[in-house]
Amino acid sequence: MTALRGIWLISTPILAIVLTASGESVPWEASTTGRTEVTWEATEPPQDKGQKGSNDDIFAKVYLHKIGTMIKSFGHMTFGILAVVCNILNLIVLREQKSLSPFVYMKWIAACDLFTGFMITMNGLSVNRDFLRSYSALREFTYWLQMPVYFLQSSLTTSAIYIAAALGMDRLIAVRYPLKRVIWCTTRRAHITSAILVMVGVMPNIQLFFRLEPAVFMERASGVLIPYLTYTQLGRDPTVTAFVQYSKFILKQVIPLVVMSVTGTWTVVMIFKSRRFQKQANIQKTGNNLQCFGVTIGVIVLFIVTNITQAIFALDTSINGSNSMTFKSYSFSVSIIRDLVGLLPWANTTLNLIVYLLFNDNFRQTAFSLFCCRRKSGQETPTSPPNPNGSKNKNVQKY
Repeated sequence: MTALRGIWLISTPILAIVLTASGESVPWEASTTGRTEVTWEATEPPQDKGQKGSNDDIFAKVYLHKIGTMIKSFGHMTFGILAVVCNILNLIVLREQKSLSPFVYMKWIAACDLFTGFMITMNGLSVNRDFLRSYSALREFTYWLQMPVYFLQSSLTTSAIYIAAALGMDRLIAVRYPLKRVIWCTTRRAHITSAILVMVGVMPNIQLFFRLEPAVFMERASGVLIPYLTYTQLGRDPTVTAFVQYSKFILKQVIPLVVMSVTGTWTVVMIFKSRRFQKQANIQKTGNNLQCFGVTIGVIVLFIVTNITQAIFALDTSINGSNSMTFKSYSFSVSIIRDLVGLLPWANTTLNLIVYLLFNDNFRQTAFSLFCCRRKSGQETPTSPPNPNGSKNKNVQKY
């Protein structure tokens, strides 16, 4: 077990680098020709300006662009609405739970994911060309609020990841120092820690206000001015871009992923050691299981699963550049898959409800009792015992 723990702890930073070396999606940006697309910052290879495609290639690009925009727009709106609904349910159920520190962290994560769902939905609306073409109010809204919406979306996502890492640290303290967890792992400290982490999650995203700005372009077919986000002069500086990429790499992905992986692994090792000691000493198991440990591990695994596929595409692009499969081999199919894979991180905001239902008995029982409309035995109308002559007394009491 000691050797396995050592191997895992050594491989954790490597796993973090593999999952996060790609950088992060940049906002919806339109080029001078009016294309709206999502690019991965500092990974797109330069296009050959002298290269001219055939009519079939041009048609394929236009068709692919329309499909990609539809996937991004309706995919974001779908996941955004699901995130709002699922996290409202999370907050309703968590309100009924005991006043324990892990449930406090879960409430803060649900709140962050709830507002992230609103931001994702707004972003989905702001890149839908049909909606923008039809509604002038939406164009005005998109021009002025797309930047704050994107900033809040990115900040809330970062804060939720930090709070999930704090949840893992809280469970490790509860296992490592069981006699002091009543003093250290209090609900008040959990609220204070979560509030601080929300503010910390804002810091890596302040650079967006200096590197991005709203702009408009004239759509040739309709003559309508379509708003979009583009880079400022500072945002196009390669030195600044490299510095921001490395900063995001460390602050937004590597550190929280390493913390979650190490705390989760360490907690599992401590639990197995405790159970092995109890078995060797013939000590009966007590009913005191670690609260929300399964939820903590589930949240960590969910974060890894929803980000690993996007990292594979980005790593391929980073290593091979213009010769990667994203741009050369199977470009049409891979581009569609890439658009779908780009939605996976937002699925993380909706799937926490399933993780809580699967791995926490208290959460599951409370959810079923609240939403499944089961009649409690105490609410049923009692029946009187039969009379000695065999007939039953009718209950005349009304409820």
